[in-house]
Amino acid sequence: MKNQCFLHKTKPEIIYSENLDLFNFGNLKLSYGLCKDCGHIFQTESANKSQMKNHYKKLLMYLDNLSKPSNDKIKNVSRHISMIKQEFKNFPEKVLEVSSMNSYTLKQYKNNGSKIIFALEPNSRVSKLLRKDKIKVFNMEIEKFKSNKKFDLIILTHVLEHLFDPLSALKKCNNVQKEGQKILVEVPLFEKVENYTIGSMHLEHLHYFSENNLIQLITLAGYEIDNISKIFKSTEFPFITIVATKRKGLKCSNTNNYNQNLVSLKRYIKNSKLNWKKIKNKINKIPSNKNIYLYGAGSFTSQLIFHTGLNQKRISGILDGSKIKQNKYIGNYKILSPDIKNIKKNSVIVISSATCQESIYNDIKYYKNFGHQIIMLFQTKSIIYKI
Repeated sequence: MKNQCFLHKTKPEIIYSENLDLFNFGNLKLSYGLCKDCGHIFQTESANKSQMKNHYKKLLMYLDNLSKPSNDKIKNVSRHISMIKQEFKNFPEKVLEVSSMNSYTLKQYKNNGSKIIFALEPNSRVSKLLRKDKIKVFNMEIEKFKSNKKFDLIILTHVLEHLFDPLSALKKCNNVQKEGQKILVEVPLFEKVENYTIGSMHLEHLHYFSENNLIQLITLAGYEIDNISKIFKSTEFPFITIVATKRKGLKCSNTNNYNQNLVSLKRYIKNSKLNWKKIKNKINKIPSNKNIYLYGAGSFTSQLIFHTGLNQKRISGILDGSKIKQNKYIGNYKILSPDIKNIKKNSVIVISSATCQESIYNDIKYYKNFGHQIIMLFQTKSIIYKI
Protein backbone atom coordinates (compact mmCIF):
# COMPACT_ATOMS: atom_id res chain seq x y z
CA MET A 1 0.00 0.00 0.00
CA LYS A 2 1.43 3.37 -1.04
CA ASN A 3 0.92 6.17 1.50
CA GLN A 4 0.90 9.94 1.48
CA CYS A 5 1.55 12.29 4.39
CA PHE A 6 -1.66 12.45 6.43
CA LEU A 7 -1.28 16.26 6.57
CA HIS A 8 -0.29 16.93 2.95
CA LYS A 9 -1.44 14.76 0.09
CA THR A 10 1.58 15.50 -2.08
CA LYS A 11 3.86 12.78 -3.41
CA PRO A 12 6.54 11.96 -0.78
CA GLU A 13 10.25 11.57 -1.35
CA ILE A 14 11.25 7.92 -0.90
CA ILE A 15 14.67 7.41 0.70
CA TYR A 16 14.93 3.74 1.65
CA SER A 17 13.23 0.38 0.96
CA GLU A 18 13.32 -3.22 2.19
CA ASN A 19 11.80 -6.34 0.62
CA LEU A 20 11.12 -8.66 3.55
CA ASP A 21 9.56 -12.06 4.12
CA LEU A 22 7.48 -11.46 7.24
CA PHE A 23 5.43 -13.72 9.47
CA ASN A 24 1.72 -13.30 8.74
CA PHE A 25 2.43 -11.13 5.67
CA GLY A 26 4.69 -13.08 3.33
CA ASN A 27 6.84 -11.02 1.00
CA LEU A 28 6.25 -7.33 1.60
CA LYS A 29 7.97 -4.16 0.44
CA LEU A 30 8.39 -1.46 3.09
CA SER A 31 9.60 1.98 2.03
CA TYR A 32 10.46 5.04 4.11
CA GLY A 33 10.59 8.67 3.14
CA LEU A 34 9.34 12.09 4.07
CA CYS A 35 6.83 14.75 3.09
CA LYS A 36 8.27 17.59 1.03
CA ASP A 37 5.79 20.05 2.56
CA CYS A 38 6.40 19.41 6.28
CA GLY A 39 9.30 16.97 6.51
CA HIS A 40 7.32 14.31 8.37
CA ILE A 41 8.98 10.88 8.11
CA PHE A 42 6.70 7.91 7.50
CA GLN A 43 6.26 4.58 5.72
CA THR A 44 5.66 5.59 2.13
CA GLU A 45 4.88 1.96 1.28
CA SER A 46 3.43 -0.37 3.90
CA ALA A 47 1.07 -3.23 4.56
CA ASN A 48 -2.54 -2.25 3.94
CA LYS A 49 -5.07 -1.47 6.66
CA SER A 50 -6.77 -4.87 6.65
CA GLN A 51 -3.40 -6.64 6.85
CA MET A 52 -2.36 -4.53 9.83
CA LYS A 53 -5.69 -5.08 11.57
CA ASN A 54 -5.31 -8.83 11.14
CA HIS A 55 -1.70 -8.63 12.32
CA TYR A 56 -2.59 -6.90 15.59
CA LYS A 57 -5.46 -9.29 16.19
CA LYS A 58 -3.15 -12.29 15.85
CA LEU A 59 -0.30 -10.58 17.69
CA LEU A 60 -2.42 -10.14 20.79
CA MET A 61 -3.33 -13.81 20.79
CA TYR A 62 0.13 -14.79 21.96
CA LEU A 63 1.13 -11.91 24.21
CA ASP A 64 1.49 -13.23 27.74
CA ASN A 65 2.01 -9.80 29.31
CA LEU A 66 -1.54 -8.49 29.18
CA SER A 67 -2.00 -8.31 32.94
CA LYS A 68 1.60 -7.90 34.11
CA PRO A 69 3.36 -4.61 33.31
CA SER A 70 7.06 -4.48 32.51
CA ASN A 71 9.50 -2.54 34.68
CA ASP A 72 9.75 0.08 31.94
CA LYS A 73 5.97 0.49 31.90
CA ILE A 74 5.86 0.95 35.68
CA LYS A 75 8.56 3.62 35.46
CA ASN A 76 6.93 5.42 32.54
CA VAL A 77 3.44 5.50 34.08
CA SER A 78 4.92 7.02 37.23
CA ARG A 79 6.61 9.67 35.08
CA HIS A 80 3.35 10.43 33.26
CA ILE A 81 1.39 10.80 36.49
CA SER A 82 3.98 13.27 37.76
CA MET A 83 3.46 15.35 34.60
CA ILE A 84 -0.32 15.20 35.03
CA LYS A 85 -0.12 16.34 38.65
CA GLN A 86 1.98 19.27 37.49
CA GLU A 87 -0.51 20.35 34.81
CA PHE A 88 -3.83 19.69 36.60
CA LYS A 89 -5.08 21.82 39.47
CA ASN A 90 -7.15 18.83 40.59
CA PHE A 91 -6.27 15.30 39.52
CA PRO A 92 -8.49 14.27 36.54
CA GLU A 93 -11.69 12.49 37.58
CA LYS A 94 -12.65 10.95 34.21
CA VAL A 95 -9.79 9.26 32.37
CA LEU A 96 -9.75 7.36 29.07
CA GLU A 97 -6.78 5.32 27.83
CA VAL A 98 -6.61 4.54 24.11
CA SER A 99 -5.34 1.03 23.30
CA SER A 100 -4.86 -0.41 26.78
CA MET A 101 -2.56 -3.42 26.74
CA ASN A 102 -3.26 -4.09 30.41
CA SER A 103 -5.08 -2.53 33.34
CA TYR A 104 -1.99 -1.22 35.12
CA THR A 105 -2.06 2.36 33.80
CA LEU A 106 -5.70 3.07 34.60
CA LYS A 107 -5.42 1.46 38.03
CA GLN A 108 -2.57 3.81 38.88
CA TYR A 109 -4.68 6.79 37.87
CA LYS A 110 -7.50 5.52 40.06
CA ASN A 111 -5.06 5.07 42.96
CA ASN A 112 -4.09 8.73 42.52
CA GLY A 113 -7.65 10.05 42.60
CA SER A 114 -9.45 9.38 39.30
CA LYS A 115 -13.09 8.41 39.89
CA ILE A 116 -14.07 7.01 36.48
CA ILE A 117 -11.64 5.06 34.28
CA PHE A 118 -12.31 3.84 30.74
CA ALA A 119 -10.28 1.98 28.13
CA LEU A 120 -10.72 2.17 24.38
CA GLU A 121 -9.48 -1.18 23.12
CA PRO A 122 -10.30 -2.71 19.70
CA ASN A 123 -9.17 -6.24 20.56
CA SER A 124 -12.00 -8.33 22.03
CA ARG A 125 -9.70 -10.61 24.02
CA VAL A 126 -7.94 -7.70 25.73
CA SER A 127 -11.28 -5.99 26.32
CA LYS A 128 -12.57 -9.08 28.12
CA LEU A 129 -9.49 -9.18 30.35
CA LEU A 130 -9.83 -5.47 31.15
CA ARG A 131 -13.45 -5.92 32.16
CA LYS A 132 -12.40 -8.70 34.54
CA ASP A 133 -10.18 -6.08 36.17
CA LYS A 134 -13.27 -3.84 36.53
CA ILE A 135 -12.26 -1.45 33.75
CA LYS A 136 -15.08 -0.04 31.63
CA VAL A 137 -14.26 -0.64 27.98
CA PHE A 138 -15.18 0.81 24.59
CA ASN A 139 -14.47 -2.23 22.38
CA MET A 140 -13.82 -0.39 19.12
CA GLU A 141 -11.16 1.29 17.02
CA ILE A 142 -10.28 4.92 17.68
CA GLU A 143 -11.37 5.79 14.12
CA LYS A 144 -14.96 4.75 15.00
CA PHE A 145 -15.05 6.21 18.51
CA LYS A 146 -18.10 8.19 19.63
CA SER A 147 -19.27 8.89 23.18
CA ASN A 148 -21.52 11.27 25.09
CA LYS A 149 -19.06 11.21 27.97
CA LYS A 150 -16.51 14.00 28.35
CA PHE A 151 -13.07 13.00 29.60
CA ASP A 152 -10.82 15.20 31.72
CA LEU A 153 -7.82 13.32 30.37
CA ILE A 154 -7.26 11.05 27.37
CA ILE A 155 -4.03 9.02 27.31
CA LEU A 156 -2.41 8.00 24.02
CA THR A 157 0.98 6.46 24.76
CA HIS A 158 2.68 4.75 21.81
CA VAL A 159 -0.49 4.75 19.76
CA LEU A 160 -0.18 7.45 17.08
CA GLU A 161 2.88 5.94 15.39
CA HIS A 162 0.80 2.82 14.64
CA LEU A 163 -2.13 4.62 12.98
CA PHE A 164 -2.54 5.44 9.31
CA ASP A 165 -4.14 8.81 10.18
CA PRO A 166 -3.03 10.17 13.58
CA LEU A 167 -4.79 13.51 12.99
CA SER A 168 -8.17 11.82 12.58
CA ALA A 169 -7.58 9.91 15.84
CA LEU A 170 -6.77 13.10 17.78
CA LYS A 171 -9.86 14.82 16.36
CA LYS A 172 -11.94 11.90 17.67
CA CYS A 173 -10.47 12.61 21.10
CA ASN A 174 -11.26 16.31 20.72
CA ASN A 175 -14.90 15.43 20.03
CA VAL A 176 -15.32 13.78 23.45
CA GLN A 177 -13.73 16.58 25.46
CA LYS A 178 -14.78 20.01 26.65
CA GLU A 179 -12.59 23.06 26.30
CA GLY A 180 -9.93 22.96 29.00
CA GLN A 181 -9.72 19.15 29.17
CA LYS A 182 -6.39 17.52 28.32
CA ILE A 183 -4.58 14.78 26.44
CA LEU A 184 -1.29 13.05 27.18
CA VAL A 185 0.55 11.88 24.06
CA GLU A 186 3.78 9.88 23.94
CA VAL A 187 5.54 8.59 20.81
CA PRO A 188 9.07 7.61 19.78
CA LEU A 189 11.08 10.74 18.98
CA PHE A 190 13.15 10.61 15.80
CA GLU A 191 16.02 12.70 17.15
CA LYS A 192 19.50 11.66 18.24
CA VAL A 193 19.05 8.64 16.02
CA GLU A 194 22.35 7.17 17.23
CA ASN A 195 20.33 6.10 20.30
CA TYR A 196 18.02 3.97 18.14
CA THR A 197 18.70 0.24 18.04
CA ILE A 198 19.21 -1.42 14.69
CA GLY A 199 15.95 -2.44 13.02
CA SER A 200 13.92 0.24 14.81
CA MET A 201 12.25 1.32 11.60
CA HIS A 202 9.89 -1.58 11.07
CA LEU A 203 6.50 -2.82 9.98
CA GLU A 204 4.38 -1.58 12.90
CA HIS A 205 5.67 2.00 13.16
CA LEU A 206 4.10 3.93 10.32
CA HIS A 207 5.32 7.35 11.56
CA TYR A 208 8.59 8.78 12.93
CA PHE A 209 7.86 12.07 14.66
CA SER A 210 10.11 15.05 15.19
CA GLU A 211 9.18 17.46 17.97
CA ASN A 212 7.92 20.14 15.55
CA ASN A 213 5.88 17.70 13.45
CA LEU A 214 4.21 16.31 16.58
CA ILE A 215 3.44 19.79 17.91
CA GLN A 216 1.91 20.71 14.56
CA LEU A 217 -0.23 17.55 14.59
CA ILE A 218 -1.53 18.15 18.14
CA THR A 219 -2.25 21.83 17.46
CA LEU A 220 -4.14 21.05 14.24
CA ALA A 221 -6.31 18.67 16.28
CA GLY A 222 -7.35 21.60 18.51
CA TYR A 223 -4.97 21.33 21.48
CA GLU A 224 -2.63 23.89 23.01
CA ILE A 225 0.73 22.55 24.20
CA ASP A 226 1.24 22.68 28.00
CA ASN A 227 4.27 20.52 28.70
CA ILE A 228 6.93 18.80 26.59
CA SER A 229 9.29 16.16 27.97
CA LYS A 230 12.00 14.41 25.95
CA ILE A 231 13.98 11.35 27.04
CA PHE A 232 16.96 10.10 25.07
CA LYS A 233 18.83 7.42 27.01
CA SER A 234 16.84 5.78 29.80
CA THR A 235 14.26 4.28 27.42
CA GLU A 236 14.46 1.72 24.60
CA PHE A 237 14.83 4.62 22.16
CA PRO A 238 14.13 8.37 22.46
CA PHE A 239 10.60 9.31 23.58
CA ILE A 240 8.69 12.59 23.53
CA THR A 241 5.73 13.16 25.87
CA ILE A 242 3.32 16.07 25.50
CA VAL A 243 0.45 17.24 27.70
CA ALA A 244 -1.95 19.55 25.85
CA THR A 245 -5.28 21.29 26.50
CA LYS A 246 -8.30 21.54 24.20
CA ARG A 247 -8.68 25.16 23.06
CA LYS A 248 -10.82 26.92 20.47
CA GLY A 249 -9.46 29.19 17.78
CA LEU A 250 -5.88 27.95 17.78
CA LYS A 251 -3.69 29.02 14.88
CA CYS A 252 -1.15 26.56 13.53
CA SER A 253 1.69 27.53 11.24
CA ASN A 254 2.80 25.09 8.54
CA THR A 255 6.15 23.97 9.93
CA ASN A 256 8.57 22.43 7.45
CA ASN A 257 11.38 20.36 8.98
CA TYR A 258 12.33 18.74 5.70
CA ASN A 259 16.07 19.49 5.77
CA GLN A 260 16.56 18.62 9.44
CA ASN A 261 14.52 15.41 9.23
CA LEU A 262 16.20 14.34 5.99
CA VAL A 263 19.57 14.57 7.76
CA SER A 264 18.25 12.47 10.67
CA LEU A 265 16.78 9.85 8.35
CA LYS A 266 19.95 9.54 6.28
CA ARG A 267 22.06 9.34 9.44
CA TYR A 268 19.88 6.55 10.78
CA ILE A 269 20.17 4.64 7.49
CA LYS A 270 23.95 5.11 7.44
CA ASN A 271 24.27 3.88 11.04
CA SER A 272 22.02 0.92 10.26
CA LYS A 273 24.11 -0.12 7.26
CA LEU A 274 27.28 0.00 9.36
CA ASN A 275 25.67 -2.06 12.12
CA TRP A 276 24.28 -4.62 9.68
CA LYS A 277 27.78 -4.93 8.21
CA LYS A 278 29.19 -5.67 11.67
CA ILE A 279 26.53 -8.32 12.23
CA LYS A 280 27.19 -9.81 8.80
CA ASN A 281 30.89 -10.12 9.70
CA LYS A 282 29.92 -12.08 12.84
CA ILE A 283 27.57 -14.30 10.86
CA ASN A 284 30.28 -15.01 8.29
CA LYS A 285 32.51 -16.47 11.01
CA ILE A 286 30.10 -19.33 11.56
CA PRO A 287 31.63 -22.47 10.01
CA SER A 288 29.90 -23.45 6.78
CA ASN A 289 29.29 -27.01 8.02
CA LYS A 290 27.21 -25.84 10.99
CA ASN A 291 23.41 -25.90 11.11
CA ILE A 292 22.03 -22.48 12.01
CA TYR A 293 18.82 -21.70 13.89
CA LEU A 294 17.50 -18.19 14.41
CA TYR A 295 15.77 -17.68 17.74
CA GLY A 296 12.90 -15.25 17.28
CA ALA A 297 10.28 -14.96 14.52
CA GLY A 298 9.68 -11.21 14.68
CA SER A 299 10.31 -8.53 12.09
CA PHE A 300 13.95 -8.25 13.18
CA THR A 301 14.56 -11.79 11.92
CA SER A 302 13.19 -10.83 8.51
CA GLN A 303 15.49 -7.79 8.48
CA LEU A 304 18.45 -9.92 9.62
CA ILE A 305 17.98 -12.34 6.73
CA PHE A 306 17.55 -9.49 4.24
CA HIS A 307 20.60 -7.46 5.33
CA THR A 308 23.13 -10.21 6.04
CA GLY A 309 22.59 -12.77 3.32
CA LEU A 310 21.78 -15.43 5.91
CA ASN A 311 19.50 -17.06 3.38
CA GLN A 312 22.64 -18.16 1.55
CA LYS A 313 23.81 -20.14 4.58
CA ARG A 314 22.39 -23.33 6.04
CA ILE A 315 19.40 -22.15 8.10
CA SER A 316 17.74 -25.23 9.56
CA GLY A 317 14.82 -23.36 11.06
CA ILE A 318 13.54 -20.50 13.17
CA LEU A 319 12.75 -21.04 16.86
CA ASP A 320 10.00 -19.20 18.68
CA GLY A 321 8.01 -19.84 21.86
CA SER A 322 4.77 -18.49 20.42
CA LYS A 323 2.44 -21.39 19.64
CA ILE A 324 0.54 -19.38 17.07
CA LYS A 325 3.76 -18.89 15.09
CA GLN A 326 4.97 -22.46 15.30
CA ASN A 327 4.68 -24.58 12.14
CA LYS A 328 4.20 -21.41 10.08
CA TYR A 329 6.90 -19.94 7.85
CA ILE A 330 9.05 -16.89 7.33
CA GLY A 331 9.98 -17.21 3.68
CA ASN A 332 11.13 -20.80 3.22
CA TYR A 333 12.04 -21.28 6.87
CA LYS A 334 9.73 -23.18 9.19
CA ILE A 335 9.09 -21.78 12.67
CA LEU A 336 9.71 -24.47 15.28
CA SER A 337 9.06 -24.88 18.98
CA PRO A 338 12.30 -24.17 20.91
CA ASP A 339 12.20 -27.69 22.36
CA ILE A 340 15.75 -29.00 22.41
CA LYS A 341 14.53 -32.10 20.55
CA ASN A 342 13.83 -29.98 17.48
CA ILE A 343 17.44 -28.83 17.17
CA LYS A 344 20.04 -30.84 15.26
CA LYS A 345 23.24 -31.82 17.06
CA ASN A 346 26.06 -29.30 17.47
CA SER A 347 24.09 -26.43 15.96
CA VAL A 348 24.57 -22.67 16.19
CA ILE A 349 21.70 -20.67 17.71
CA VAL A 350 21.68 -17.01 16.67
CA ILE A 351 19.52 -14.89 18.97
CA SER A 352 17.58 -12.74 16.52
CA SER A 353 16.45 -9.83 18.68
CA ALA A 354 17.81 -6.34 19.20
CA THR A 355 15.92 -5.65 22.43
CA CYS A 356 15.25 -9.00 24.14
CA GLN A 357 18.44 -10.93 23.51
CA GLU A 358 19.55 -11.06 27.15
CA SER A 359 16.25 -12.48 28.39
CA ILE A 360 16.26 -14.97 25.50
CA TYR A 361 19.83 -15.94 26.33
CA ASN A 362 18.89 -16.61 29.95
CA ASP A 363 16.02 -18.82 28.75
CA ILE A 364 18.14 -20.92 26.39
CA LYS A 365 21.65 -20.91 27.85
CA TYR A 366 21.08 -24.53 28.90
CA TYR A 367 21.32 -25.38 25.17
CA LYS A 368 25.09 -25.22 25.61
CA ASN A 369 24.89 -28.34 27.78
CA PHE A 370 23.77 -30.19 24.64
CA GLY A 371 26.74 -29.03 22.58
CA HIS A 372 25.07 -26.08 20.89
CA GLN A 373 26.71 -22.68 20.41
CA ILE A 374 24.73 -19.53 21.20
CA ILE A 375 25.54 -16.29 19.44
CA MET A 376 24.37 -12.92 20.70
CA LEU A 377 24.58 -10.22 18.05
CA PHE A 378 24.82 -7.30 20.48
CA GLN A 379 26.85 -6.56 23.57
CA THR A 380 24.92 -6.24 26.82
CA LYS A 381 25.84 -4.90 30.24
CA SER A 382 25.85 -8.27 31.94
CA ILE A 383 26.94 -10.56 29.08
CA ILE A 384 29.48 -9.83 26.38
CA TYR A 385 29.69 -12.62 23.82
CA LYS A 386 32.24 -12.49 21.05
CA ILE A 387 32.62 -14.94 18.20
